[in-house]
Amino acid sequence: RGIDQICFAWMTGAGILLGDVVPPQTISGSNSSTSHISLLTQKLAEYPKQYNTRNQAFPIYPRSILRTNFHILFLYPEKLLVYSALSNQLVAEYPVPNLTSRTKSMTGWCHDFVTNKMWSYSQGKIWQVKIEDEGRNVGKEYVKLGEWAKAIEYSRTEEEKERVWKEEG
Repeated sequence: RGIDQICFAWMTGAGILLGDVVPPQTISGSNSSTSHISLLTQKLAEYPKQYNTRNQAFPIYPRSILRTNFHILFLYPEKLLVYSALSNQLVAEYPVPNLTSRTKSMTGWCHDFVTNKMWSYSQGKIWQVKIEDEGRNVGKEYVKLGEWAKAIEYSRTEEEKERVWKEEG
């Protein structure tokens, strides 16, 4: 992801639209100037599914979502699910600690873009959500997708790069 790109996630009825955009740029014409946003990539990710007694799948809609560079965080009343934005696979599941009758359940997210800190809140508590070393498996994800140049870009060591070149053939 380039430094001038912004990733986004948008909850829809059909799923979560994930994409990358280039921020507004001013284009000067002969008589006027306009701003536009360029959409670089987009894909629709499914919501996590739950199965009923007839083994039929249905989506579980979160209270809120938060998109990071490589993950989608789904906020549910009593847990947080983390999915890879590249593979749409569950990466981690965290129960919300210390819920009481007063705090009841998780309500929403807040992302402070200045400090890049993320917060989750309920009626009576606030939790800071820390994301550490988010890109540690990104190179491997790109190998699975067959995106070799990006796999090399996100490889952290020469050994990892060698594995990518070997896998590419």
